[in-house]
Amino acid sequence: MDFSSNRTCSSASNAVSQLAQALSNLIAGRPCVLLDWPSYANVGDHLIWLGQKVILKDFIGTDIIYQSSYSDVDLSMLNQDNLVILCQGGGNFGDLYPHHQKFREDIANAYPANTIIFLPQSIFYSSDENQSASHRALATHENITLFTRDAQSYAVGRSLLDHSTILLGIDSAFALQPYFPRLLGYFSAARAKPLYLIRRDRESTVGFEHIPNDATVIDWVDESKIKGVLSDMECDAAILSNGLGHLIDDYRDLESLRHFLRAVKLFSQASVVVTDRLHAHILALLMGIPCELHDNTYKKNSRFADIWTRDDALLKLCY
Repeated sequence: MDFSSNRTCSSASNAVSQLAQALSNLIAGRPCVLLDWPSYANVGDHLIWLGQKVILKDFIGTDIIYQSSYSDVDLSMLNQDNLVILCQGGGNFGDLYPHHQKFREDIANAYPANTIIFLPQSIFYSSDENQSASHRALATHENITLFTRDAQSYAVGRSLLDHSTILLGIDSAFALQPYFPRLLGYFSAARAKPLYLIRRDRESTVGFEHIPNDATVIDWVDESKIKGVLSDMECDAAILSNGLGHLIDDYRDLESLRHFLRAVKLFSQASVVVTDRLHAHILALLMGIPCELHDNTYKKNSRFADIWTRDDALLKLCY
């Protein structure tokens, strides 16, 4: 695939470079920790994690001295005055996934002297009361930077963190783009069947009808089905063959890479992707596959696409 001729990939490449430059300026050569690794089966969040690793390691050359999920963090590893604390981006900023939000707020309160960066997020609060509570929890920290993935999240961020720096930034998963030419050759397959990757959680709104009989129907959280696409041994061989091994600092990165490669293998057989998952549409566009994108409950998909992907000829918007 010639990425230079793909409008989304070309503009995304520039946006990733801008995100990397902004992060480089904020980090300024200091050591970092990267927190809130996704210890669950949502492949999209693993794509984000790996994209962040690519930006930090390949683009910036950052020294990542520690990483963890929200549930197993060793706080003693964060006790350095010059340490930059980065928290995973995604779509869990707000009150829809309160454990992730509480983690961010607890970190901000525990380390008031450290630079804290919340990587590109979509923001959603179902109530003004919960948003005000987050404002109170974060307002006293004097050195937070929040990257947002869409215009509405940017506006909410400005009101939520009125003394902090709010910036617009593309989803970090797009930083994986340089690896796709090689991956597409490695997983070359006949694109024979439509793939319906459909949410089965609290963000689902769409009742898909008239699904073709030959379609593959699945969700990221169907972990046993996703694991059946590619064995651990096959994943590990693909990691070595595609130059991804340097991203592995511990077992978390290996697990994220396995999620990623299984998704690439699954998508390599798709003639079209129909989805209400944000990262299914991102992955489809990165792989050059036609995609039909439906929205989620709080318009995360449409808000993102309106800025970054809506003009792509491969994309059909259904919202």
